[in-house]
Amino acid sequence: MPRKLRLRIAGFEYVVNTDEDPEYVRALTTQLNEKIAGLAEKNPQLSTTMVGILAALEYCDETKKARIDAENLRLQLKGFVEEIARARMETDAAQKRAAALARELTELNKSGQTRLP
Repeated sequence: MPRKLRLRIAGFEYVVNTDEDPEYVRALTTQLNEKIAGLAEKNPQLSTTMVGILAALEYCDETKKARIDAENLRLQLKGFVEEIARARMETDAAQKRAAALARELTELNKSGQTRLP
């Protein structure tokens, strides 16, 4: 159920409706305020709006790069899963072949023919 939270960002008060945990939203607010303060300190000639836009741009960049990284990891993980499946199939085939050879050797021993290939 959405709840209203009062947040202070860059000196301005905002009321937001959110389903998120209030502590989570407050942590995001703190992080954003720190980002804005850092950018404002480095760029004192910029307005609050301009600093906010720079902060948004940095977060968009980080988000896009994180999504690309996540997709690359997903593809890498998919490849690993496929390799594991192939290795299991090869292991099963080798175990079946080993069992067949063991049976064949047992039969040869029983018949007195212990000739090895």
